Amino acid sequence: MTLFKALADERVSSIVLWLMGSFSGASMEEAGAVCAGAALLFGTALWWGRDLDAISLGESRAVFLGVEEGKIKTVLLVLASLATALTAASFGIIGFVGLVGPHLVRLVLGPSHRPLLAASFLGGAVLLAGADGLARSLGELPVGVITALAGGPVFCWILVRERGKGA
Repeated sequence: MTLFKALADERVSSIVLWLMGSFSGASMEEAGAVCAGAALLFGTALWWGRDLDAISLGESRAVFLGVEEGKIKTVLLVLASLATALTAASFGIIGFVGLVGPHLVRLVLGPSHRPLLAASFLGGAVLLAGADGLARSLGELPVGVITALAGGPVFCWILVRERGKGA
């Protein structure tokens, strides 16, 4: 990979950075657009926090409580997809943050969606800031390298822990 990167032109270098996820080439406009998208998703998710709690109880209970499960799931899926697309287009693929962060927060805070959503957004930001700081201090590594090295083992631990609960 190093030889390929050294012999290739600048476009290949930017593609490799995108595939590994990096904040190094991000502009303030991109960061602003991602923040606006995240704020929209966050506000919408918080708005429906109690409905998400009802949905987590099961479909029949959610319907009994007057929750429009299909509508809420569709809207949140579309918004989450747009936020993910905007983030990936701007900064590349940064793995494990959306998987590991919320699971770790849920271990501490429990299942209630309103505090879980707020803490997950904040926790993800702190996780990325820490990973980016570490990546830059180790020699301008892409942040996705750090999140993958840390996130893979943590995600496996979460899977093993949850599997043990179900047995």
